[in-house]
Amino acid sequence: GRWNAPGGKIRDGETPEEGAKREFFEETGMEAQNLEKIGTLNFFAHNIRSKSEWIVYVFVAKSASGSMKKKSREGFLKWFDSTSVPFEEMWEDEPKEYYIVVVENASSNEADIAQRWQAQVANQLMGG
Repeated sequence: GRWNAPGGKIRDGETPEEGAKREFFEETGMEAQNLEKIGTLNFFAHNIRSKSEWIVYVFVAKSASGSMKKKSREGFLKWFDSTSVPFEEMWEDEPKEYYIVVVENASSNEADIAQRWQAQVANQLMGG
């Protein structure tokens, strides 16, 4: 298996924030609070950049309430400390979302993690 953050598709009539809250609850059993949109990723088919094949809205929850499930339909759930994120066990596109969360919104105590991550992402994007 691979690790990834909670997420999914927006339903008809939902805003991206409503969809993020619903998906977080469905997958973790917890309610996301103080949600903040921190990025948008556009994915293109066959490197044709005229129209996005799909768009990912990246949110971070400043807090959450409730108890996390041990398992969801997607698999087992686990929190990782920002210093021990298993990058090598993530789906290929997941690092781009993590990059937005950690690098672009890093606090001073995460700056070294962010710089290491930035180098790793750059290496992966270049095929290294």
